[in-house]
Amino acid sequence: MRAGTATSVQGWRQRLATVEDDLRRVSANDAAARDRIAQLLVGLRREISAALSSEPAARDASQLWLEPAGSLATVEDLAAEVSRLRATLSRMAAAGGPGGDEAAFYMGRVDVAVTAESTMSATTEMTPAGAAVINSKEIEAHGRSSLSTALSLAPGVTFTRVGQRNETTVYVRGFDMRQVPLFIDGIPVYTPYDGYADLDRFTTFDVAELRVSKGFSSVLYGPNALGGAINIISRRPSDRLSGIAGAGLGLGPSRSAFINIGSRLNAWYLQGSASYLTSDTFPLPADFPGSTYQPAGGGRLGAYKRDGKFDAKLGWTPRAGDEYVVSYVGQRGKKGNPPYAGTDPAVKMRYWQWPSWDKDSVYLLSHTRLGSSSYVRGRVFYDVYDNALYSFDDATYTTQVKPSSFQSLYHDNTAGGSVEFGTTRLPRQTLRAAGHFKNDVHHDRNVGEPNKDFQGHLMSFGVEDTVAVSSKVSLVAGISGDRQTTVKAVDYQKGAQRDLLADCATRGIGCGTSSGINPQAGLFYAALAGMLRGTVAHKTRMPSLKDRYSYKFGTAIPNPDLTAERATTVEAGYQGAIGTKASFQASLFYSRINDLIQSFPVSAGITQQRNIGAASSAGVELDVRTLVLPRLDLGGNYTYLERKNISDPAVRLVDTPRHKGIVSAILTPMPAVRIMVNIEYEQGRWTLNDASHYLAVPGFAIVSAKGIWTIRKKLDLEAGIFNAFDRYYWVADGYPEAGRTVMANLRWRF
Repeated sequence: MRAGTATSVQGWRQRLATVEDDLRRVSANDAAARDRIAQLLVGLRREISAALSSEPAARDASQLWLEPAGSLATVEDLAAEVSRLRATLSRMAAAGGPGGDEAAFYMGRVDVAVTAESTMSATTEMTPAGAAVINSKEIEAHGRSSLSTALSLAPGVTFTRVGQRNETTVYVRGFDMRQVPLFIDGIPVYTPYDGYADLDRFTTFDVAELRVSKGFSSVLYGPNALGGAINIISRRPSDRLSGIAGAGLGLGPSRSAFINIGSRLNAWYLQGSASYLTSDTFPLPADFPGSTYQPAGGGRLGAYKRDGKFDAKLGWTPRAGDEYVVSYVGQRGKKGNPPYAGTDPAVKMRYWQWPSWDKDSVYLLSHTRLGSSSYVRGRVFYDVYDNALYSFDDATYTTQVKPSSFQSLYHDNTAGGSVEFGTTRLPRQTLRAAGHFKNDVHHDRNVGEPNKDFQGHLMSFGVEDTVAVSSKVSLVAGISGDRQTTVKAVDYQKGAQRDLLADCATRGIGCGTSSGINPQAGLFYAALAGMLRGTVAHKTRMPSLKDRYSYKFGTAIPNPDLTAERATTVEAGYQGAIGTKASFQASLFYSRINDLIQSFPVSAGITQQRNIGAASSAGVELDVRTLVLPRLDLGGNYTYLERKNISDPAVRLVDTPRHKGIVSAILTPMPAVRIMVNIEYEQGRWTLNDASHYLAVPGFAIVSAKGIWTIRKKLDLEAGIFNAFDRYYWVADGYPEAGRTVMANLRWRF
């Protein structure tokens, strides 16, 4: 939705709220008052209809955005027209995204449909079923160039680091990324073998918005969404020619450059982007004490990275409601691995480098309107992932003679697709169904050895129904069934290849098949200034190929007979307005996880993955945003998270803080100047280091600031400082985070 239309939606909502207030005071016999309100509604309909006729987003709808007008003779008729117009404005706001980017790719969204509509303040936008939405403007304002740091802006989402692998990831309400899968435009992109993705390799320069669903995520996402889903929404052009380009410099030194450009010509559009981010190191805080393998002061050893990304999207919209898109995304990366810089002598030193981290993806997406009330949507994808990990003898990174040294090569590919059908043909219902199929293939080997070959299938089918109980009440119910089958598992151990499926068949145990049923339901009530919700969801997560079959460098026994993890999440929440200048969101949640996959000690130094765990996550999320003064925006969110290991309380659950908060302020002292200050705080995190020792992570607060000067129209110069007070802090033992870092960027919009 265009920015001008978004502004109009806010105004129309205000006017419609005024009309509804007047309507409540009109008696059935007051013909003059009824005529006056009818004229106001006719005028509103005319303006909204004119906006829809020129709005590209309206062509994506599977149903008419504005239902035909009915009679306006009685008070009941007028109330029905108010409901019709309110529903249309809700669709228009959703198309632009709650705080979303006007250039967002609408077909990429996978949200729970809610029809209840409240009389909200014009400053308030609803997020889908309580999910978190981070738009490109927010990502840009906070200077978050990697996916992991951008996602941590959302309440309930925690940044963490996998130390020796030099990878970043996030937890969502205590669920890791095997349990909260990653999608791009609704297409799964996590690696097939272990279900993870190194989020530092995903840059944000081409992102329109990030949508984080928690617990009550749509069953249309497909399998493994135990704790929710993360969906990256790409860009799509809405004008004849538009784009943004930029370049940046920072301490390290680090350098970045990017361009996004798109063009829409009648029924065709083309969107392309390219970005490059490189860094040689990062500055350590002045009070970092130093260690045997990392001297104090200066830059972090072995912390280089090179990440390039390019993508192109070609779309065709032959008629209203139809769209067909082919998209390609390519990533090329390499990175170093900083040495352990902690004080635990039991941690084994590793000298690792990734000379390649490459990914290529091709997507085909379609949306076809069937009549005036139904649609069918298809997604087909093919994804290739190549990765090389080299282990060296020592800190010179030159020799590979020791038994611990190796050159490990990964090659994965994934092919799959989904079909989704939706209809509003049934009275007061929005019914949607989707089927998914995914074929995962994994090969890995050390140079000089045969391949280890694994292949698995994932299938899922889900149905979701939204019932408009009334204009203010929606009932959403969904259910899906998932099935996972391993069709090949050939490992290489002790100089010989082993067919693990044949082994388990010989022993008479299960051979890599699991399944799960995922029911959920939610009730949504439109209060005067917002939306109340209560939801319950039961979800499953299938074990990964690594969970089932990894020997973990000779320290584990495979367990092909693993079954799915299961979680039940209950949530109550509210989102809406506080007066006319503030918005507020609150969530109270509890999750109980059963059959959690955990390591079980079999003998001295040998473990096996088993479904023996039970755990819980409970907490509160708060988010407030307000325009205190005409030139001062304030915002903040806070998360309290309490995780418990029910099956073994002595074993801590790690990598998530008990308290996490962000406060930001944006001051606009003059039209061409903006100043932003941001404070991030966390307390109560535990971590488990590579020697299997638990450590309490000291709490910290990080202050950052940024200034933006609009030199001329559409040309911005930015200067910022991260960790302004040079605070020494860490989230993984032995891996300090960056100290004071200064950056400058130049952005040009056209």
